[in-house]
Amino acid sequence: MALVSTVAGCGSSDDADNFGALPDIAYDSQTAVRVYDIFVASAGGDVQQITDDRLSYGPAWSPDGQQIAFVRGKPGSAEECCGYGSERIWVMDADGSNAEPVSTSDPTTAPRWTPDGTGLMFIAVTPPAPGEPEWKETNVLIRVDLASGDEEVIFEDMPWRIYDLYLSPDGESFVRGAREAILTTNLATGEVTTEADGVFKGGSDSVSWSPDGEWFAATGVAEGTAAARFWAWNIEDDRLVPIEIGRGAFGGYTWTGPAELLYCYTELVEEGAEGPTYERQLRRVKLGDDPVEVLVTDFRDSYVGNNGKEFNYCLGDRMDARTTQ
Repeated sequence: MALVSTVAGCGSSDDADNFGALPDIAYDSQTAVRVYDIFVASAGGDVQQITDDRLSYGPAWSPDGQQIAFVRGKPGSAEECCGYGSERIWVMDADGSNAEPVSTSDPTTAPRWTPDGTGLMFIAVTPPAPGEPEWKETNVLIRVDLASGDEEVIFEDMPWRIYDLYLSPDGESFVRGAREAILTTNLATGEVTTEADGVFKGGSDSVSWSPDGEWFAATGVAEGTAAARFWAWNIEDDRLVPIEIGRGAFGGYTWTGPAELLYCYTELVEEGAEGPTYERQLRRVKLGDDPVEVLVTDFRDSYVGNNGKEFNYCLGDRMDARTTQ
């Protein structure tokens, strides 16, 4: 991938400094249809592929920065991936070595570490009974203790499905998007708190807390922003900050500081005679007066889809920043 300076209006800097100022980033990338592997982009721009099984995705750094938890499909063909009973939570060292399964339940979300690093949490699904419709599945929030391997059910029979599980910085609550609001649920009491009520026109998704607990970031369409696909919400001030409202396609994101986000964005570069040309960019935004910076172009490789055409969007990427080492 190519490193570039910031976009016009943001000043200029040495190309290596753009990436060198960031923590290591673990991300998954679809290298073919239904084929995923995990990569780590390190300070300076070096990229290493740390899985090669073609069925690994959803990386999450441990609090001490020494391990990565992720989802791995059942060994075999890509067609075996992503069905009931076909996936497990795994943990590996930061360089991809010593990978071991740590769960017996079938996850539907990428794992999240508990703040003390002793466990992982994820949403699992129990398939519907034979002959029942898919919506009859049961969603369960599970915590697995890494020392003993024991799995504890935190919530069962949840009436909604969560595709991206995010915990609060203290590990006491989780957050999910809703039709017109953000909902947080206390893990001990089950109490639900509503934030940003009435803000959304089309619902919010992939909602996460900032490391200091003062912001939410999410994808979705917010009221009064035309077509904001990526935005932040200040919890104390009830303030909406649109980040991306353009025509491009938005991919995964991660917090890299208390009010700093890194994300993948597919920029429409040119409308050519043979079709549009896109560029996959790694972008950074600081939630203040600073504009968005483009740090990396050609972020992640493209692949050829079922229709024989090159697929070069950021869609589906998941990423996580290593905050300690």
